[in-house]
Parts: sequence; structure tokens; C-alpha cells
Amino acid sequence: MFRFIFLLGLCLVVISFIITHHLSFPWFGQLPGDVTINYGNTEFFVPFTTALLVSVALSVVMAMFSK
Repeated sequence: MFRFIFLLGLCLVVISFIITHHLSFPWFGQLPGDVTINYGNTEFFVPFTTALLVSVALSVVMAMFSK
């Protein structure tokens, strides 16, 4: 079980690296509901809506594969 969770986490890290550095999604992080707070030289970003969409999409994909 530990090996499965470790490999799943490793795959997620690799996929997130590929998406952020090699693919360009202009809508990613720019949806209504995504919060960006700028204060001086500090920027704080919380992608609420983007995270919700990704979660729903992954849930649908997992539901399709589980049946």
C-alpha cells in the first residue's frame, strides 16, 4: 500500500511539473473565484474555482474507470 501511495504521489508531482513548465493553459488560474492578493512585493494566489474544476474532472474520470 505504501508503494502505491508513493508512486501515485510521484506521478502527481511529475504531471504537475509538466503542466506548469511545458503546457500553457491561459484559463488556468484566471477563472472567476480564483483569488489573487497582491501586497507590496508579495503575491498570494488561491485557485478555488480551478481546483474545483480539476477535482470534478478527476472524479468523473475515476468514476468511469471504476465501473
